[in-house]
Amino acid sequence: MSNLKYPFLGVGHRLTEDDIDSLKPVAFNSYTYTQGYYLNEFEDSFGMYIGADKSSCVAVSNAACAMEMISDHVNLSKGDEVICTCHTYCASVYPFLRSGATIVWADIDKNTWLSEAEQIEKLITESTRVIVVVHLYGLPSDCTQSYTRWRNLGITIIEDCAQALGAYIGNTHVGLLSDFSIFSFQSHKNISTLGEGGMLVIRETVYEQNIKLNRHNGHCEYSRDSNMYWRPAMINVIAPYNDHRIPHNFCLNEFSCAIGVRLLGQYDIILGQRKTNYSIARKMTLDTPKLKMQHISPHKKSSYHLLPFRLEGYSTKEVDSVFSKMMYDYGVQCVKQYMPLYKYPLFQSGCPIRLIKNTEADVFYDQMISLPFHDGLHEADIEYIIGSLIKCIQ
Repeated sequence: MSNLKYPFLGVGHRLTEDDIDSLKPVAFNSYTYTQGYYLNEFEDSFGMYIGADKSSCVAVSNAACAMEMISDHVNLSKGDEVICTCHTYCASVYPFLRSGATIVWADIDKNTWLSEAEQIEKLITESTRVIVVVHLYGLPSDCTQSYTRWRNLGITIIEDCAQALGAYIGNTHVGLLSDFSIFSFQSHKNISTLGEGGMLVIRETVYEQNIKLNRHNGHCEYSRDSNMYWRPAMINVIAPYNDHRIPHNFCLNEFSCAIGVRLLGQYDIILGQRKTNYSIARKMTLDTPKLKMQHISPHKKSSYHLLPFRLEGYSTKEVDSVFSKMMYDYGVQCVKQYMPLYKYPLFQSGCPIRLIKNTEADVFYDQMISLPFHDGLHEADIEYIIGSLIKCIQ
């Protein structure tokens, strides 16, 4: 693996020396390394970037933790149903399994490779309590016109924007119209807060106090005589909800928050370079009909997080041959991402599979290939990687 020309890196954005130097004030001047000044600055900066109320943004240790807190909030029980695409990362949905809820799998659109409103609508029943809309590979799933109707049915709408910072539907940034949305700053994302990190965005800020209590161990201040600050103790610990659910510790440290603020300030430049590289790949493959990319409608703007292709019409054996040639003949390590979740043992108990015709092997999953794509790649690198793929399928 070490001699590969283009390994499939787990680092989406490489930090510079100046980025690292920017952490020195945190190290040398901060009053605390957690729950301090930089946490507030990161939440405020993120809200400004996506166009959300700053009080609605809650920084957490990773996006999966954000989903755990949402699951706590909606308070599901056995018999409740959660609709989610089956083509996504496992953390989009496994937090809801703890409650005993049933996962109902949605198929994907054959052109966008996302679960759109058409695939979700047909699955709604009287037991549906949550719908998770996933924006995968950086491309938004557009279900927004259905949100009002779903809310009127008593359904909580969650957007998984883990890969979609900087993605838009029309003029609206993803994550602003749902009840809750999550964003990720894990190592592989377009920007990372030192390996892990996430942001939870809340549409109704009336829930902010409970969710922030849930994030930080149920910590709050006592009401006390200001002259005797030490009584009865440094902090109080309470249950964040009226039904006495146990809080979590999902805090994001000050170093991660500080680097998050810095990278948000650079993000439009980072996103612009990713778009340029993605456009090169699309242009190079226009005349290769068997190489299919995600269809991006004019009213959608992607964050260009990954570079997946579908080898249309290829058998499993032929796809394996392409993977092998890319790696051993051209030094390009490709991967196959997001096996349908219902195929994993974790999700096979109590999770019924409806008609999943577009996701299945002979239509999409077994034909997909994801190429290296990070901001360390320049135009010549993309040209080599795509050129190698074209040679392989010829």
